[in-house]
Amino acid sequence: MPRVRRRKPKPEERNEAADAMAALVSGPKRSSTGLAKQVREVKLMMENEGQPGASVWAKAKASHLIALYYILHEMVYGVPPDLKGDELKQSKLASGQFLKSKCKGDFEMAVGYMRWIWKRERSREVWRRDNHIDGKVLGWRLIIRHPAMFTEYKVSIERRKHG
Repeated sequence: MPRVRRRKPKPEERNEAADAMAALVSGPKRSSTGLAKQVREVKLMMENEGQPGASVWAKAKASHLIALYYILHEMVYGVPPDLKGDELKQSKLASGQFLKSKCKGDFEMAVGYMRWIWKRERSREVWRRDNHIDGKVLGWRLIIRHPAMFTEYKVSIERRKHG
């Protein structure tokens, strides 16, 4: 039987293989919904904010708003929200409607709203933990569908303008 010789891989081949293996090992598991990919994209957008040039949110879509919700929920509460299946589909549809109707397509405004709401919730959650009190968590429905929440945000902006 003839001997099969293994050829030594070229350095560039070894780097490609190592990169592919690192991506498989380190990256989050792929989701059939694409939420994991969108979460990674939003994290990159957040890291690149403040750099000169075009807005990092310019190409963001409604599904990125739900990914932002996912990230901020996990940051404040320490656990990710349970967004799967129909719940995830509904949240993405609602975020699209929210962007069109409330934010007039301005994703920067939607990001400002999400930051405002989660900053407020973080301080409340710290108080709850310090005082050993349970409380409800913010769900996407309350944030995106509840008109009073967005109105409070707009009032907050006006208050900051005038004093």
